[in-house]
Amino acid sequence: MNRAAVMLLALAVACPTAATAEAPAPVWQGVWEGTIGTLPVRACLKGSDSGFQVGAYYYLSRKRPIQLTRGDDGRWTERETGEITGTWSIAPDARGLSGQWQDGKRRLPIALKPVPWQSEYDNPCESDAFTAPRITQAKMTSQAARLKDFDYTRTTWDVGASFDNVDLVSFAYPASQPGDAAINAALRIDPARREDPLDWRGCVQQALGSLGLDGDYSYVLEPSLANQAVLVATRQQAGFCGGAHPFAFHDWLIWDRATGEPIDLETWLNDTAVEERSDDGASLVQLTPTMRQFALAQATSADEECRDVVARADYWTLGLSDKGLLFSPSLPHVAQACVDDAEVPFAKLARFLSPAGKAAVAKLR
Repeated sequence: MNRAAVMLLALAVACPTAATAEAPAPVWQGVWEGTIGTLPVRACLKGSDSGFQVGAYYYLSRKRPIQLTRGDDGRWTERETGEITGTWSIAPDARGLSGQWQDGKRRLPIALKPVPWQSEYDNPCESDAFTAPRITQAKMTSQAARLKDFDYTRTTWDVGASFDNVDLVSFAYPASQPGDAAINAALRIDPARREDPLDWRGCVQQALGSLGLDGDYSYVLEPSLANQAVLVATRQQAGFCGGAHPFAFHDWLIWDRATGEPIDLETWLNDTAVEERSDDGASLVQLTPTMRQFALAQATSADEECRDVVARADYWTLGLSDKGLLFSPSLPHVAQACVDDAEVPFAKLARFLSPAGKAAVAKLR
């Protein structure tokens, strides 16, 4: 069974029942360590007012989580890749939890003791205490690459064998302009970082907390334009963090190679193009209906239904190519297939460019 099917099955299993009054956390809720048979394991078990009670565990020798869901009879069913692989019958005892693991006629004793844990949302499966034994030192590999006459090094991070569902990719390049050192620093990925947009651990832990399964996370930076004046990186982010649906989107990061400062393309457009300006350098820009229609006219999609959806998109992401500006609509998940980047040539943009935009375009030509 493929991973997408497993996620759908997990969501089906997770469908909550009617809400009940809030009750104290069950005594079995928490992070646990111990053994199944003689094999060391770490487990997390989570209660829920909705009736869906989920958990996960992994053998310390493998460090790959196995989903647990609790039935009305109090037994826990474990699944790997969507297939039932055993059941747990456990109860509190003087040391923690004990009971029996069973798969058909095969039976093994379970002995678990509590592990201290903390979680912002009171969910042991989201806690660092549950995930910590799986975390290893990330390793970087490098590969020479080339974009036209721009030489760079593609860097890929391996965050551990138990997280093969995580992709972290960026690049670096030899400095030749005053701002290149700062740009290389901005491109550098730190896998240990616990802040968006690079908190892959947070994504994995959220999925564990909601479904008892690892999430998927991908963050990829690739150069799409490099000349003496600017560097443009296309950023693609995708994954599944345990929510209602997966996510996937892309945008562009643009720098001035003379200063190393980011370029805000919104400032290149005048008030006939921008409906409402942000003061925080937000990546999404609210375009006027006139600008939207003009950009849409440059899109290559022939799907009339998609064109209608895109025409109603208020917010767009702006990018830069060697020929003009790129416009990408921000659409809801159900309409993601309609996302189509529109490239508007500089020559056609003249009436929409601000004085700053006209000056910047002149430098690029």
